[in-house]
This record gives sequence, C-alpha cells and structure tokens, in this order.
Amino acid sequence: MPSDTRADHPFLLPIESAGAARGGSGVDVTGTIEHGTLKVGDKGDLVGLQRDNKAKCTKIMVMTDEGSKQADQAGPGDQCRVTLQGHIHSSAVEPGMVFAHPGSATAHVNFTAEIRVKPEDEGGKPITLSHNDRLEFALHSARETGVLQIPEGSISVKPGETFQVEVHLLRPVVMWEGFALRMRTSNRTTIGNGSVSKIL
Repeated sequence: MPSDTRADHPFLLPIESAGAARGGSGVDVTGTIEHGTLKVGDKGDLVGLQRDNKAKCTKIMVMTDEGSKQADQAGPGDQCRVTLQGHIHSSAVEPGMVFAHPGSATAHVNFTAEIRVKPEDEGGKPITLSHNDRLEFALHSARETGVLQIPEGSISVKPGETFQVEVHLLRPVVMWEGFALRMRTSNRTTIGNGSVSKIL
C-alpha cells in the first residue's frame, strides 16, 4: 500500500523505541502513526525483525508541543507513546518492528529498490557498488543491513543518477511496493534516497 495512505486504512505504528511500561506491566513503545487510527483496546500484531508476536493497546499518550496528553485514539502523523500488554517482554520488542492491525502487515527480506544517488550540490559522489556489498537501509524506523545482489558483478553510478538494485536484508522488515527508503554506508553516510519497486 502507498506510504501516504491515511486514516481509512488499518492502523500501523512503526516502533522507534521500546522499554518496560511506566508504573505497570507491559511494554511502552514510541513512534508516529503511519496510517489508520489506533484506539485503546485495539489488538494487533508486532511484526518484523524475526520477533513476531501479538499484543493489546491499553494506553495512548499523544506527544504535542506542550507535552504529552492521554488520549483514546491516535491517527496518522500523531507521535505517541503506546502501552502494549500481552505475552511480551520489553527485550522482545525493538526499533524497526511495527504494531499493526491483525493480519495487515507483512515483513520481507528480498526486494528491488530504485535509488537516486545524491546530486553533487548535496554532497553526492560517484560510487561503485559490487555484488555482496553490505549497506544500511532505512525503512521507516528500521535500520537494517542489506546485501546487494548484482549479477553483473558491479555497477558504477554518478551523482544524480537513478539505478535499480536487488537487496537481501539480514532480518525481515515490514514494507510494500512504493515504500520510501534511504541507502547508507556503514558509517551512516547517505548514498541516496529511493523506494521499494518490487517485493521478491
């Protein structure tokens, strides 16, 4: 589904941080609602990074410029802290996972990406990428290592050029065709921005 979908789609919350719930049982996660509306009492799936599980939303705190306030629900673009309860422990929830409406989110490891290398005026440089190179891919809150699959051995790309490359992630991440991503070096220098063009 497109990454600009809004409230009329099933809820999806990319998890940016996780820890033991404040003052009670469960796990507190933070993030910004990608799409859909999350309500207190909703049950959902924790998906991604080989740590799939189920949980129930028992509390929502929406972050504002004035601070945080408790709410019955949160919608697209809302930054919030959500308390999840179930057979889960904070050590089993980490950034890069998502909390999503049951059955609505699927994690993948193999995809084709279309990447535009940063232009020269943004610091872009000519690059040569080789088969089995390991780079970091940022997809919503996930920061995962991806192994490039380049049958011809290597490709050379100039600043501002767009290219396609097949990627194998070391751990599964929730994504869909058209989903925005960034490709970085091991020291987190951005090579270029792009999107998932095909799930393999």
